[in-house]
Amino acid sequence: MEDLTFQLYAFAITILAGLSIGIIFDFYRLIRKVLRPGIISTAIMDLIFWLVISPLTIIYILLANWGELRFYVFLGISLGLVFYFLA
Repeated sequence: MEDLTFQLYAFAITILAGLSIGIIFDFYRLIRKVLRPGIISTAIMDLIFWLVISPLTIIYILLANWGELRFYVFLGISLGLVFYFLA
């Protein structure tokens, strides 16, 4: 069984992951607002966004708890996103 400090560390890493995703998403929204891409360009940019976010999220989860998906991982990422968008 893992001790409390490890669990708090993992939870903090997942909150950081959510904050990072929020920052990247804001940057992506800014680029889309400035460029005003068409339908095809939007689809390509969406794909690039997910190609950046997915490995980043996997790296954060690996750092947090060796890739184990638990409820607090989803909760931490969601809280990080909420904290970012409320700030």
